[in-house]
Amino acid sequence: RELRPYELIFQRTLASVMVDAELDLTTVHTRGRAADQSADGLFRSSGKVIRKAGWMRAYQLGQDVAEDAEGRLPYLEEGKKVWCWGLSPDTHSTKPPARYTEASFVKELEALGIGRPSTYAQILETLKDRQYVQLQGKALVPSLTAFVVIGLLENYFSDFVDTEFTARMEEQLDLIAQGTARKEAYLSEYYLGENGLRTKVSTSEEQILPEEARKVKVPTMPETADVDVFVGPYGAYAQKHSNG
Repeated sequence: RELRPYELIFQRTLASVMVDAELDLTTVHTRGRAADQSADGLFRSSGKVIRKAGWMRAYQLGQDVAEDAEGRLPYLEEGKKVWCWGLSPDTHSTKPPARYTEASFVKELEALGIGRPSTYAQILETLKDRQYVQLQGKALVPSLTAFVVIGLLENYFSDFVDTEFTARMEEQLDLIAQGTARKEAYLSEYYLGENGLRTKVSTSEEQILPEEARKVKVPTMPETADVDVFVGPYGAYAQKHSNG
């Protein structure tokens, strides 16, 4: 144990002055047949093939290399026969991305340049107060109202909910706070400009169909083909089509 740190220092020092290693990221497809000739199988392996060891020779039997050995493939040629010594079936299932927590949501806002430390708490409170999200454990779960609202905004006011637009707005507000930009000029352009909010509202208002704007886009099934889901002042509700 006492010798291990010195070995590691020596190996790292030696490796730092050696040439680069060359590895190929390789995928191998192997076709096999059952012993009783009843069925064929196609197996895939992905890993690294060492073309030139370079600095890796400094480690040789070192622990760092041994730990990485699992991801390596032996040198193979197309058409080469290999023997199967055993099979271990594993089940892999894809998982959806984890929902935001309050901490990860704030981290995402910081990465996008939206909001400031003094406003993060207010942003979260607004989302909760308007019932766009609710807490389940630590996860922020969006409501049906949130899906309807964001659908409406993306369809008719996409510029105003674009993250880059919001980040640019934050920069302008910082300049106003620092006294290097005039708030009147910025607000006038934002609201009265050629592509400002008033123009967007006036041009989009006639295109918005209230019934469609309140509808929740849900997958349809034969059993629910005649049912629509809407969001109203008191939450979501279902409405069945009438034949007469």
